[in-house]
Amino acid sequence: MVDFGYSLIVDPGGNELLRRAANCDVESHSRLVVNPGEGCYILINGEAAYIDEPGRYEIGTGLSPYFKPIQVLISKGISTYTSTFYFWDVDPHVYRDITFRIPEFCCTDLHSGLLGNCSPQVNVSARIEDPERFYRMFKASLWGNSAIGTFVQKRVGSWIRQEIYQQCKERPVIDVSGNVCSFTDKIQSGLEMFLENLGIKTVDAQIVDFGISPEFYSRLNGFYDKRASANQDIDIVDAVAQRLFNGDMEKTAKYLMMKKSLEGGITEFNPLLWEMAKKYID
Repeated sequence: MVDFGYSLIVDPGGNELLRRAANCDVESHSRLVVNPGEGCYILINGEAAYIDEPGRYEIGTGLSPYFKPIQVLISKGISTYTSTFYFWDVDPHVYRDITFRIPEFCCTDLHSGLLGNCSPQVNVSARIEDPERFYRMFKASLWGNSAIGTFVQKRVGSWIRQEIYQQCKERPVIDVSGNVCSFTDKIQSGLEMFLENLGIKTVDAQIVDFGISPEFYSRLNGFYDKRASANQDIDIVDAVAQRLFNGDMEKTAKYLMMKKSLEGGITEFNPLLWEMAKKYID
């Protein structure tokens, strides 16, 4: 965006913790617009600073608007003066998401005992609370949501993985995956403390996608489909036992086996065969 022949640098919008402006390597005297509720990190020639008050600011980068094409040509297409701008929210009520994946590991499903690979995705709702500490902790090359997520994952991934592994021992894997499972207080507080040391405040951390491998997911579905079918059969047997044999499951089992043998290929209900089998068992 250009304003009176110079670049106009504005928040590009979006839901990320840090939002990189479309303009980079801008000319000296370009205008930076910081709206209420926003802050902006400014990286010029490797030096970092930040503004957290709304206003319109003139930026000096050392790159002449008149000689910029010549400077770029001499440096073979690479600007000799670099500048990058990242916007964030200073409003204490606005939280953004940091998302990262835990490296793949093997987990055990509680009911089936099946083993399979998972790579959970963790979502943290966060905001930059201490901008000074934040930009001291992160190098310019690490800025950007995906890079911050990678940075966090490398440092907390191992103990979050242990937490997830333990949760899989206490509930079926599909429940952990499908029902957005919150972390225990110990993990939650540990993650909050770690991010607080980076200048980031968090309000929530959750597993949003368990990352079950397709092969493991297929085997789990097969098991739980069979289990659901077996439970349905048990309900049918129990209903027959209560209705015909006063709850005697042994007589009911004999009755149903005989019924199946007598009916053979008949698929429709045959009350005569039912009555014959029942009288024989009684």
